[in-house]
Amino acid sequence: MPMAVFTFLEAFDFSGKTILPFCTNEGSGMGGSERDIKKVCPEADAAEQAGQEREELSD
Repeated sequence: MPMAVFTFLEAFDFSGKTILPFCTNEGSGMGGSERDIKKVCPEADAAEQAGQEREELSD
């Protein structure tokens, strides 16, 4: 997860909020982002990855 996102998550209180992670880079997917969000914001509801893989999209 980019450091800018860590900084943003650490700067605000997300207790009781739902965080919807998404990825715009197909190359590495979510990596450890979901785990990192849960670690940085333990009181938030971190949903599973939102979005679709390239193979799932139709032309």
